[in-house]
Amino acid sequence: MAENQSTLRLTMAAVYTVGDGQWTLQGPDYQKWADSKSFKVGDSVVFKYNTSFHNVLQVKKHALESCNKTAPLGTFTSGADTIALNATGHFYFFCGIGAHCEAGMKVIMGDESCAFAASTSGEGEAYPNFTYAFKSNVPLNSIVEALT
Repeated sequence: MAENQSTLRLTMAAVYTVGDGQWTLQGPDYQKWADSKSFKVGDSVVFKYNTSFHNVLQVKKHALESCNKTAPLGTFTSGADTIALNATGHFYFFCGIGAHCEAGMKVIMGDESCAFAASTSGEGEAYPNFTYAFKSNVPLNSIVEALT
């Protein structure tokens, strides 16, 4: 490849439904499910559940370990909550209804290179539905203009 040529690699973001189905007490081992995935920045996860029986709380690690519902970072109650990956680290989720967390409705997602941050308000930085990497002497704005 000539030195002045651009290389552009596009990767479509993935959307994962948590547990590959419904977020329920009868669901799979949610941690085993999450550990089998390779999440990347730009991916999204969707929690699907019956709002009469479940919700989703995003919490810190110590709150997940004790199933402490008192100070969640985020509370999701729509029954179809989409949470976008937009940061690195670990993120922790559980059902805050009754003793559902203690019964296994909890999950840690992410690893050192990817993790989740949730927002239903639309606040925070927006990410496109793809990631890109390039090595080029061409200015980035020229590449963006060529894509639009």
